[in-house]
Amino acid sequence: MSEAFVEVLGCVSVFPVEEGQRFELEGRDTFRINRGSGDLALPHARVSRTHAKLQFAKGAWWAIDESSTNGTLVNGRNANPAIRLSPGDIIDIAGVLLLRFGAPVVRHVALEDRISEDPTEEGPWRIWQDWLLENNDPLGAWINSRERPMTERAAVLGPLARAFKGRDLICTWNVFGFVTHLTMPFHTLADLPNALWLLRHLDDVPAARFVTSLTLELLPIALVAHTAPTITLIEALNTSLLPRSLRTLHFAGKLPESDLSEQSDARSNGRNLRAAMVEPPLLRDVERALAHVRTRALNLQTDARSLVSWEATTRS
Repeated sequence: MSEAFVEVLGCVSVFPVEEGQRFELEGRDTFRINRGSGDLALPHARVSRTHAKLQFAKGAWWAIDESSTNGTLVNGRNANPAIRLSPGDIIDIAGVLLLRFGAPVVRHVALEDRISEDPTEEGPWRIWQDWLLENNDPLGAWINSRERPMTERAAVLGPLARAFKGRDLICTWNVFGFVTHLTMPFHTLADLPNALWLLRHLDDVPAARFVTSLTLELLPIALVAHTAPTITLIEALNTSLLPRSLRTLHFAGKLPESDLSEQSDARSNGRNLRAAMVEPPLLRDVERALAHVRTRALNLQTDARSLVSWEATTRS
């Protein structure tokens, strides 16, 4: 593939790369991704010294995990042995970097908007399916398939494949093989960057383009406290690209006492963490943050009871 490339879909803040950054593969035979060296050097403890490579062989590009500690996945599948890459494949490096391979995904905005207006109507789905098949998009065949094992569901979840296979996602699927309700539980402060990434990129996930209900089980302090990457949940909402099909958005928060010991600066921020356990988030602050989301999602429901629920736990 003479014009092959990889594009950064998501990454942690410590990396010297940015979302949307593109690395051309033309003229190369190998593209190495390691901790401190290679064509893409990633200074992160989860990335191995010799982690992964993209190799051109037999007329195609292959993703190869080089026996790394935390793995390399392609659409949720372990790249050891090597996996042949196709345009649109998502490469997950140790759960801290997401790369999209090949040509940008072609979208039919008008047809997707028709489905978003009423995801239960079959007609628009079938019209979209025909268009996908005409453009050789595997989602067309996916819509018409009858049996969808977990490995294939993970593949269409793209960046969310690792969490889904690890049972960290709760999905409700419709008859066309797309997620209608998505629940993401985040039980430690270290999980929060993943939730923030989700809010900003959910529309990039093929199987989640028509989610109608989204529940985020988050820590209450995430609404107002900065976390790596340096952003708050409110700021994430202000830049989110949530699907237009979204009807309801729920937040649920829980902060176990044990999480306090996991923070390196627990003494300095312990007071704020305990406050989050005692006081629920201010609804007016969340409502303000959702002003942007309402311009992106249709008929978003944000009443006090369904919008914010939380559970405080204290040491016995």
